Amino acid sequence: MATISSGTERVRTLYSVMAGVPTPAVHLDFWRQEVGGRNVNRPSDLQLLAGSTQPECGALACGIGFACAYPPFMAKGLSWYHYQLAGSGGCPQFLDKNGKRFTNFEAASKFFFLSGKETFAMFAYSVSADSAVFADRDVNVFDSPLSDKQHLLMRIRNYLYQKGLLTGARYNELRAMERADSFDLSY
Repeated sequence: MATISSGTERVRTLYSVMAGVPTPAVHLDFWRQEVGGRNVNRPSDLQLLAGSTQPECGALACGIGFACAYPPFMAKGLSWYHYQLAGSGGCPQFLDKNGKRFTNFEAASKFFFLSGKETFAMFAYSVSADSAVFADRDVNVFDSPLSDKQHLLMRIRNYLYQKGLLTGARYNELRAMERADSFDLSY
């Protein structure tokens, strides 16, 4: 099982991964969008990360969907599980070191070592008081002009700051990059 420090390091890594994903490819309402409307022509994990198979709407996945395609996370047990039934999609899954399988939000919770409330607040599309836990003070989560990518990065950044993993200066730098949708994550 992940320790709190390895879980938060995974969250930090996910921030870097998501910063490199094109904004139109991030949609918090879908784990992963199936291309072609059924389980045909679905993007491979590497195609998803490369952004080379965008469906017409331009959205491919949410943060968890992209995390499931990231090879270092896959090597630690997080992956995308394709349902066997045609047209039924799939879901995130995490196999812990004992072989126990977790799916959906529980997979993300176990992999990133987050509470259920933290997982939902960070990754869920739904806008609620819970999702405001990781929102900037000046952002009204119920009526925001931010893209889904900006919302996700904001939530991750605020989580990392609350855990003491970002200085105030770095927090402000990342916030400015998110708002400009222009990233230089070198330290």
